[in-house]
Amino acid sequence: NNNNNNTFSAIQFLPTHGANDWEYFSLDGDGGSTNHYLAVANFRTSGGNTVVDSVLYRWNGTAFAAVQRIPTCGATDWEYFTVDGGSFLAVANYQDSNTNRYDVDSVICRWNGTAFAVLQLVPTHAARNWEFFSLQQSEPDSSSSSS
Repeated sequence: NNNNNNTFSAIQFLPTHGANDWEYFSLDGDGGSTNHYLAVANFRTSGGNTVVDSVLYRWNGTAFAAVQRIPTCGATDWEYFTVDGGSFLAVANYQDSNTNRYDVDSVICRWNGTAFAVLQLVPTHAARNWEFFSLQQSEPDSSSSSS
């Protein structure tokens, strides 16, 4: 740790397979604690196979430890988001090298209290990214209504 000259020092090296993205998020844990997570989007193995698990890591107080493996096909992006109190994690899948197809499902998972479980498969073609956004509905402008 080198705090005197404002530089970062490596504290841990995590194994990846052609990692394309990291996503940080936190979830409430037991007893009011907060759990910190990193999700890595593994794109392909050194042999070129894009059918490779991506991994979810949780901070254990001293290091990030693998807690869940999620099947992916050329993962390029993770996006964490919340809706109505639920926690979700979406992965963009780019290609299945076993079939040489770019039409692969991307996946939305939902936190069930202990792990992320598949909620929905989304048909995509060579997906590269997810972005979460929300829109506010506005009330109709009463001054523009006709009587």
